[in-house]
Amino acid sequence: MEQPQLLKDKSNPSYVCKLHKPLYGLKQSPRQWYAKLHRFLLTNSFVQLQSEPTLYVRKKYHNFLLLGVYVDDLPIADTSKADILQFVNDLQQIFPTKHLGELEYFLGLEVNWNRSLGTLSVSQCKLVENILHKYDMMTCSLVATPLTVPCHLSTSDSPSTNEEESFMQSIPYNHIQGSLRYLVSCTRPNLFYSTGFLSKFMENPGPRHWEALKRVLRYLKYSRDMTLTYKALSPSSKQDMVVLQGWTDADWGGDRDTSRSTSGFVFIFTRGAITWRTKKQATVPLSSTEAEYIAATLVAKEGLWLQSTFLELDIIHITEFRLWCDNQSFIKISRNPKITDQNKHIRARYHFLCELFEDGVLQIGYTPTLTMWADFLTKPVPSLKHWSCCQNIGLKCGVGVKGGC
Repeated sequence: MEQPQLLKDKSNPSYVCKLHKPLYGLKQSPRQWYAKLHRFLLTNSFVQLQSEPTLYVRKKYHNFLLLGVYVDDLPIADTSKADILQFVNDLQQIFPTKHLGELEYFLGLEVNWNRSLGTLSVSQCKLVENILHKYDMMTCSLVATPLTVPCHLSTSDSPSTNEEESFMQSIPYNHIQGSLRYLVSCTRPNLFYSTGFLSKFMENPGPRHWEALKRVLRYLKYSRDMTLTYKALSPSSKQDMVVLQGWTDADWGGDRDTSRSTSGFVFIFTRGAITWRTKKQATVPLSSTEAEYIAATLVAKEGLWLQSTFLELDIIHITEFRLWCDNQSFIKISRNPKITDQNKHIRARYHFLCELFEDGVLQIGYTPTLTMWADFLTKPVPSLKHWSCCQNIGLKCGVGVKGGC
């Protein structure tokens, strides 16, 4: 855009152009777009969720319409196809939109519906193949786990000679890490720990770090057709008691550089993982019990958020929030929060678990390490345990792909 000739006159420096509508490229454009869409949805009887502002819900009689907002992509779920078409028609009166039909591909996510079996599968096979092609790993050999067991990598493995530094300058280590981040956050919790662990060395990676990252890509090729599968609830179970279950684990002192522990958790609903995370703890715990205690605090906060989201949706009634861990000392402290020499130094912020248990909001149960499905989110595990965790959180391999799992 250019100013009119009159405004270019130096004798009139006070003249400016007034912008009537936001244009692409301006910082306020996304905000203005969202504000306009928000006003439209509210005037059409939608209610914005307090726990998740990107979700809107509209209820009319026995019909239920759920709308997600991701910039200008709007996935819709409804109990009536006629309501969806009516809403799309109303939306097209205000915004130039395209109705792409049943959801099959969304932001790199491939969605497959199998109504005869009552399953929904989500995968990112195309993204996986693009990553392998881009970094010339389509012909690599296959491995069954993303990291070796044990995996003793640290910052001491960074380049120590000029030859190693020169070699690593030509390696796209950080680019590969960036390519994997979206993948592991959407459909591949089995790669969350390995990707996060190797990202610690992005500032100055060495040849050993590069070999470990290539192993992740080899595993990615082995499991490239893997899908995250969910099973539909029966109509009767929607009104019955539904338990929200989370698994939490911690690797005590697993970081060789800082001696800090790694927290990991996964929530499973309708037989598939719905949220997961791996995070290094901010303090150095003095015992495995303390490490588990800190990890459980993280999962408890996530569970409360999930409960509030389900409560606002009012589709399925969550009657219990149950947390599973493999440390009996932690369970005893949570149920009987007495001060001892072993736990009196633990920060007060972590003791809110005891309040949740006393108020009946949270139930804590013990599960053996063999059935701890969050185990592979905190450390490298053997092949048998790795695939057992994958299967039990809803990760399944497709059929018909040569060389795949």
